[in-house]
Amino acid sequence: MAKDSFLNSYSKENFSAIVFKNRNFYAAILVTITAVLGISSLSSALPKIAQSFEIDDASSGLILLFFTLPGIVFSPVLGFFSDKVGRKIILSIALFIFGLGFLGYFANDFKALLIIRFVQGIGASTLLSLNVAILADTFERRALKFALGMNGVVTSIALTLFPILGGVLSDINPRNPFLLSLFSFVSLVLLLFLLEDRAIKKSENEIKVPIRNAVNDDLIFVFLGTTFTFIVLYGAYLNYFSFLAKYRFEMSSTLTGVFIGISSFISAIVSYKIERITEFFRDEVVYVSGFVFYALSMILFYISKDYIFLTLGSMFFGVAQGINITLTPQLLNKFSKEELRGLIMTANGSMVNLGQTIGPLIFSFAYRMFKLNGVFILGFLVALLGLILTFKLAVKNPSNP
Repeated sequence: MAKDSFLNSYSKENFSAIVFKNRNFYAAILVTITAVLGISSLSSALPKIAQSFEIDDASSGLILLFFTLPGIVFSPVLGFFSDKVGRKIILSIALFIFGLGFLGYFANDFKALLIIRFVQGIGASTLLSLNVAILADTFERRALKFALGMNGVVTSIALTLFPILGGVLSDINPRNPFLLSLFSFVSLVLLLFLLEDRAIKKSENEIKVPIRNAVNDDLIFVFLGTTFTFIVLYGAYLNYFSFLAKYRFEMSSTLTGVFIGISSFISAIVSYKIERITEFFRDEVVYVSGFVFYALSMILFYISKDYIFLTLGSMFFGVAQGINITLTPQLLNKFSKEELRGLIMTANGSMVNLGQTIGPLIFSFAYRMFKLNGVFILGFLVALLGLILTFKLAVKNPSNP
């Protein structure tokens, strides 16, 4: 759907109706759901997977690390080519490669599993960037914010259901969660019918935007925020919350998935209400406040000796995630040039993968040295550093967009 026709219909239709009637919205949602299952379906199952492959708890972080590592390089490269040849071609290839992750079910040893996860990670590297690029290509203004909010809601629902499903499956067989990657092939087939690439129009006299000038100070602050967010998310939460549940509360994988689901349920509510929240506070201020909630959740996990603190920590973490999931792509779209949107989105995807890779490494060291207490103290410090580094973003843009 071209933006010209979008603008013509904008005054006649409610913006939510415009979003729901567009096939590209559903294509983006499919990509989102597929991308989310790569980690969330394993997060509650890590202790049992570690036991199945006879590795120690700290080494289980390698299952996440090898999945995220290739994205540091491949994410911006694939984003650049998506600007040149179209989103559909790149996403089709990425979804096929991602689907190969089901082979983890058949892995003979831990090394083979890591190779499979690395290959799957190549496909995953661009999914959570190009889904947003599709929405930004298709919608504008309030319709775009609504579409991003709904994408955040779907992300949160997926993050609610997949840990529970992964936990249930792993209670039956620790390797069962890897089979969920087969969903990627379903997404691939549906994407071919749903997605309509929108070519970015450039006039003959238009001066191309140099890549070196594409990244401004505002984008750098968002990139930093993304990196520190995913260090906390993948280092402390997704990697070690399941061990917190196992050792302090003796939970099954299924119940662990339910608690991870609580966080994601709160995240869905925040994502759904984010447009209303940003009517009272600027996007940048709300975005930075997310790091306050990350820090508070880490403290609550650290002191949790009963279910009250554990639940509160999960809820606060969900608030932070709801803010981040929805406002990060909104800010990226606001601060980037249309001609290089795919590149900027996937450059941020590299920051995601950088955080996802650094997180398991440094938190694995903290766990080996100081066990769970060290993990959540470090999580608090990383969240605090993220708040300090992005605080200038809130004061740098004092006027409402």
